[in-house]
Amino acid sequence: MELEPEHLYKLDKLVTLLSISEDLSIVFVRCNEPVLCNALYTETVKRLEGELFIYDINMSESSPDLLKLLNEAKASELYTQNIKGNKKVAFFVFGLDKAIEKKTSEGKSEALLLLNMMRERFLTIENPVIIWINSISLSKILKEAPDFFPGVPLSLNLT
Repeated sequence: MELEPEHLYKLDKLVTLLSISEDLSIVFVRCNEPVLCNALYTETVKRLEGELFIYDINMSESSPDLLKLLNEAKASELYTQNIKGNKKVAFFVFGLDKAIEKKTSEGKSEALLLLNMMRERFLTIENPVIIWINSISLSKILKEAPDFFPGVPLSLNLT
């Protein structure tokens, strides 16, 4: 898929943010079309090659705790190797759309409850976190995790 100039402009913003970020930044990349998301991801990886290590994290209904997944990634050998090599690391999160479907016994999204309650604990991550998400899921976050969203510095709409 060939990216439109509008997509490339927005992608430039994301790449710039990742290039200059020295600590935690949480960015929602709103993308509704899987083919476009894949093209944008591929182009981002290509542009940042050698400058930044992108650590992919995949959420699902069976793993709805983003903070736990991020901490596990930070404890991994792969993360440690890149940090020891003085390479910047950014976490790209996929699957939050699926993870929010897991419900508690009260019918609330477990993933969104955790995001809402754990916002302050994300400060321990100290790396950029890029969450790839669709519009419907982003709206759910706004409604069901309102305490999480004010801490988010940037949201990019790539579709």
